Amino acid sequence: MTNTITWWQFSDIHWPANPQPERTEFTRELLVELGGNTLHRHDAPDFIVITGDIALSGMPEEYESVTKHFVGPLKDLLSTPQSDTEVPIFSIPGNHDLNREEARYCNPERIIALSSPEAIDDFLSDSRAVRAYLQPFRDYEHWVHQNLGPETCSPLSWTSVIPTPHRRVLLTGINSAWASYYSELVHEQSDERRLLIGQRQLALDAGEGDDIRILLSHHPLDWLNRDVCGRTEQRLRSKFDLMLFGHVHSAKDLAVTTGIGGSICFVPSPLLYGRPYEDSLEYARAFVVNTLDTDSGEVRSFYYRYSDTIGNARFLPYTDLYADPERQQYFSAHLRNTRPVSTLVAGSVAASDTKREISLVEIADHSDLARVLGGGDRTDRLAPGHHAVSIFREILGELDPQLAGIIGVEQREASSLAIVLVSESIARGDSGMQERCGLAIMEDLAKVQSQLEHITTGDSDLRNSGEDRS
Repeated sequence: MTNTITWWQFSDIHWPANPQPERTEFTRELLVELGGNTLHRHDAPDFIVITGDIALSGMPEEYESVTKHFVGPLKDLLSTPQSDTEVPIFSIPGNHDLNREEARYCNPERIIALSSPEAIDDFLSDSRAVRAYLQPFRDYEHWVHQNLGPETCSPLSWTSVIPTPHRRVLLTGINSAWASYYSELVHEQSDERRLLIGQRQLALDAGEGDDIRILLSHHPLDWLNRDVCGRTEQRLRSKFDLMLFGHVHSAKDLAVTTGIGGSICFVPSPLLYGRPYEDSLEYARAFVVNTLDTDSGEVRSFYYRYSDTIGNARFLPYTDLYADPERQQYFSAHLRNTRPVSTLVAGSVAASDTKREISLVEIADHSDLARVLGGGDRTDRLAPGHHAVSIFREILGELDPQLAGIIGVEQREASSLAIVLVSESIARGDSGMQERCGLAIMEDLAKVQSQLEHITTGDSDLRNSGEDRS
């Protein structure tokens, strides 16, 4: 008998103080969908997460309005006479939950000047400074305290335990937006790759070895200043099994990635409501239903998008996101802390008795791979004049010291070749691989993936896999 927990995931509501009729009508249709088809297809949720941007501009009247039109009715929808407790709703703030009028009273240069992990943690250790720079989130904090629960109203970070029969599930929320807006205020620059997360934000319940750890963040990791937050990012990857986020308004980052810090499953939530993208399939209004089998560690993510293209408004399974949209009804992954699975981590192969298929996205964490390969720009070595085999041998030479004592000699060439081919094909796209490495490599990627599966089951007779690729 399996033990499954279910949660609903929403993000980027962007609720104004005075919503237009179309928005309120959409919200009514959403609530009908949740109380009807969603509950019919899935178990009732054990909890709900909202990954930021609840309000449009962090104003108190916006939070009052979203409570009236969405959060309050959502609670009523899930309340039953048989239950004495409400379904908990967990939330973290986004950049739209920062009140910019309040933020203008803060000194932006102090945030912009934070240029090292030590500087960030020193800043976060200064309680007076933190209190001042979190002042723009005070209306968000008040809203959470009044409507969702005081235990998660901390505007910087919090942790909570989801009880399950056999395994603890730790839910951690972090504010990825506390350093947002200041670069725009001074230099008119986007927040992208300039946001900060300090290690002190992760000084929470460390959990046990077999706990399942879920992280809530509004922003994906590639919005961080990685020169400053690289150490924190690696800790996030090694500490958490699952990361739920929003902000990018698209589910294109749905993946399992493996890098130096470990493997982590990324589950992005598309925006729940937004007019600019209403005609785009990629940026559709959508929400996610997640299930987690705490025995096997399998997480499944079911995406549903809103459609009113033919005048018949309804929510449809968002199967366009999946690898095989005609047959696949959900995204599936197995979390690392739940059963013995084989994992390819930055060039290493861990042996296991469990045989499973390794998908391309699981070994395509380009930023971590670049650091293993020595960092820097590799564009010069991938110029059209370079031969694929020479590129492979050059990178294999860089990988070799990293692999010493980790995997057998027989496995090095096959695993290293797979890393190079898969990462470059995904990073550059088909045309880039064809221009630099030849069409044959693209055609053989499926074969390389199949060879990886044999590696994980102990088949080491792969020394010549791919040496003659051109």
